[in-house]
Amino acid sequence: MTSLGSLDSSNATNLTVIQPYMYFANDFDAVKVWDGLAASLVDAGLEAPSAAPGSPSEVAGNVTVGVHLIAYYYRNSTSPGGSAEGYGYRSNISDSLSHTVSSSAKQLTFTITDAGGGGDIIRSSDSRADTITVVMTTAGGTAYYVAAEAAMTDSSVVVNVSDTILSVGTSLVSVGGEFGHEPPPLCGQLATCRGYTFAGVYHDASITVGVTNGSATVTSSGAFSTEWAGRNLTISGDAKTYRILSVASASSLTLASNYAGSTDAAASALVSTSTPNRLYWSRQYYPESWRLASQAVDSLRDVDDRFVCLTEYLGDPWIIGSRTCQRYVFSDDPANGEFVTVSGENGVWNARCVIKPDSDTMLAWGSNGVWIVAGGRPTKISDPIDDDWRDLIDYDYTGLIHGWYNPEDSECKWAFVESGDTFPKRVLVYDMHGRRWRIDEYRSGVDASTVVADSNGRLRAATSDATNDMTYYDEGATDGVPSALTDQGRLTVVAGGSTTTTVVSESLPTGAKGTSLAGLPLYSPDLDETVIVTSNTSDTITHGAFTSALTPANLCYAGSIPVEVEFAWWAGQDQSVEKVPEKVWTYWIPSSADTEVEARIYREFGTTAMTVRNIAGQTFPKGLGRNGDGDGFTLDLSTADGFMEIPVGALTAKTFKCKITCDDPSGEFTLMDVQWKPGDRAPGGDGE
Repeated sequence: MTSLGSLDSSNATNLTVIQPYMYFANDFDAVKVWDGLAASLVDAGLEAPSAAPGSPSEVAGNVTVGVHLIAYYYRNSTSPGGSAEGYGYRSNISDSLSHTVSSSAKQLTFTITDAGGGGDIIRSSDSRADTITVVMTTAGGTAYYVAAEAAMTDSSVVVNVSDTILSVGTSLVSVGGEFGHEPPPLCGQLATCRGYTFAGVYHDASITVGVTNGSATVTSSGAFSTEWAGRNLTISGDAKTYRILSVASASSLTLASNYAGSTDAAASALVSTSTPNRLYWSRQYYPESWRLASQAVDSLRDVDDRFVCLTEYLGDPWIIGSRTCQRYVFSDDPANGEFVTVSGENGVWNARCVIKPDSDTMLAWGSNGVWIVAGGRPTKISDPIDDDWRDLIDYDYTGLIHGWYNPEDSECKWAFVESGDTFPKRVLVYDMHGRRWRIDEYRSGVDASTVVADSNGRLRAATSDATNDMTYYDEGATDGVPSALTDQGRLTVVAGGSTTTTVVSESLPTGAKGTSLAGLPLYSPDLDETVIVTSNTSDTITHGAFTSALTPANLCYAGSIPVEVEFAWWAGQDQSVEKVPEKVWTYWIPSSADTEVEARIYREFGTTAMTVRNIAGQTFPKGLGRNGDGDGFTLDLSTADGFMEIPVGALTAKTFKCKITCDDPSGEFTLMDVQWKPGDRAPGGDGE
């Protein structure tokens, strides 16, 4: 297993696959790379040697008499193309040694040691650099050629080639030249397009620091990124901004000039970049070779917006701000490209809000709503549900919003934080086939998502549970309940519990998270309360406090119960006119009669469900009954054909909404569809 624990968690980490590796960017740590096998991530790119090679020893040999320039670089022979001499992912070359071969041809031997070992050539400390490539000019020449190679573990390398042989060998130009092989820039996101890798997205960091008047040293309690050299630091209340010269550690950095403000051991500070909209690109087909000073351009010029997301769409990089979309259009070389603004009102909350169900369709959610691109310009599609999510969302947590595509149901989903909560539990859902909206609710926070292929090659959506650090398929019984716990997580309470412990009659699985119940929600239908499980034994659950101990013989549930499906407000063909919908049609996969499902109807954007009257002798349609509170219907899912009609009554309204909940999943709970059956307009209008 590969651990990502070394990555900072203050910013979301974005993953990009650039074959054959996976890259990780979060604008705090150096861009990381994983080869699919290693036990840990490593920094992408190879740093160049810090100095020119030392003078070699000589014996008689073949190196031509004259003045030669000699340098070396590091490379990764296991990277794409790296099996050929000089090729593969590599560093810039070192400074050059000017070495004179006098009187007769010589063989040159360079010793190789670790830093501080006194060798002519210094080994790289990067575990991915496994080869040292020595390059040399012909006598009096300026063009470099590969003269010799050595393994990083060797103690010396011998150069013994005449100019005649050297000049027909591998030139340095053919393997990428002298420069343009810097590691990737500090950034929040990477995207690959036509062989180039693009980098962008930068975050401001609010931290607490210690500053001293007249000193360039700034301290913190481990808040610094060691990659912040070149970024800016501004102390709250101080009009001056200071450039960060170097970062010694996570606790100490040095400014380019002495701090002129007042000494403060706990000053509020902001770390930012002077180029928040800069787009970088790599050497083509070399995602770890960059020339940061020249292979860059600033996006969103003359637009009051900030670079939020970088993605590839139909062969071009897209730069997406909070409300602006731009394409970077180029032919063969990004240096000759230009930005084309395709929208001035559609943007994203953050980089994880973009969903691509297929190669030519892109959807994204931002402050103005959800928009779609299908080969052309962005088009907003979320008008029917914008009022609903705006009533729910907590704008302080928009950085946690993330989206995914569920190929099983052809649905795009975005998890967001509801006001009063701190984890994304509400989910905005768009049905791609039916072009309909709804809002789901998860009992546990969903903090990450993706699409994966299972062992049979079937594409499935996977989501990460914020409470127990586990990842599950976004379908069926994927609410974190261990498979060893049967009966849908349904548990029977026995005596001996308290407000913070519950004893049950079932045998509970124990062990680590994902095996035990730790981290799962525990729901009591009697109290209508949910708490989080901290641990359990074979029969006792320890959890957050209920208002009272659970009653013996009653039920409680481990996992995502109750389930709630809330549909968008329905307005028929005209929201301005009141109407009378005759009924709501619901379609189910037949299940157990013991599964407790209720449906409630709301009108006019209200939050109180319509009353179901209790009239003596009243009969309800097939499979329906009146719930105990009188504010909804009970549904019998054992109905043979799985179809049930819910009457709405004679009340008129401009808008209606249906909400379905399941409090007791004794069997499978599978809702296939919900449709409104329109009636007449009021008064006496035509049907819709």
